[in-house]
Amino acid sequence: MIKGCFIKIADSFEEMVSVINPCFGAKNYFYVSDLNINSNSSYLSWNGKASSSFNLLFFNRIIIHKPEICNAHKEWLLSLKKYSTLISGSNEMAQAQYLKKQREYINWL
Repeated sequence: MIKGCFIKIADSFEEMVSVINPCFGAKNYFYVSDLNINSNSSYLSWNGKASSSFNLLFFNRIIIHKPEICNAHKEWLLSLKKYSTLISGSNEMAQAQYLKKQREYINWL
């Protein structure tokens, strides 16, 4: 059952990294870090607003809307780009390698 859920997540992710977001008309940017970072985070911006999300454990998430913290988080994420590979948009080879590895992990379940 959980394996099926992970397969659906991988399929949805594959769709997100390969197309422009039809809901907002904005491109999604997904990077795979070459560094071993033990937590996930995301930065979103829209209509002059920003939000930062930090996933500390599987079910624990902190969402912050304070501009100063969001800007600091954005700067930190931008600093990691030089140690990362952009897999969204036109980088089909990196997408394929990343998604293949994720599906291998899922099949091990």
